[in-house]
Amino acid sequence: MSHDNTGSTPPPPPGRSGGEPWSVQPGEPAPTGGPSYASGPPPGGSYGSSPAYGSSPAYGAAGGYGQPPAPRSNGMAIAALVVGIIAILGCLIPFVNIVSLVLGIVAIILGAVAVRRSALAGGRGLGLAGIVLGVLSVIVSAVVLGLTVAALGEVDQQELDQIMEQLETPQPEGAGLLPDGPPTR
Repeated sequence: MSHDNTGSTPPPPPGRSGGEPWSVQPGEPAPTGGPSYASGPPPGGSYGSSPAYGSSPAYGAAGGYGQPPAPRSNGMAIAALVVGIIAILGCLIPFVNIVSLVLGIVAIILGAVAVRRSALAGGRGLGLAGIVLGVLSVIVSAVVLGLTVAALGEVDQQELDQIMEQLETPQPEGAGLLPDGPPTR
């Protein structure tokens, strides 16, 4: 059979290209005598109707074994972790570590509450991390604060007056950059 567009031979019907078994229309017997695979509406009713009992629901329908529930989050645990991180970042800076000391205590309290609530809302690990960071920041802040106070206690008023006097008196250009006297070898 020739297929030219001059009008002498009509083209094959849509969906059929010449007897291939995969081009069988619904409800027609297969050309090779085999069974028809598309023989009617899908099981459970016609298209667009609700599925029968025991079959899976339509795509997008509610129910069934869909996605698992969203993971629970504990806001207190997240807050404890964030406050603990901020506290640990500031604990080594003198005078800022006072704020870090307070934030560390807040992180410990938030973490303890979060660990207690973890059975209901999850977040036990985050709460424990907040507690650990809070304890570390309190310890390091206390040590740095103690060292800062000890260092400031060693400087007496007379030494502070001498330092202030040297800073207030104008120095000649280049003075104080080189040691006094010739270099020794």
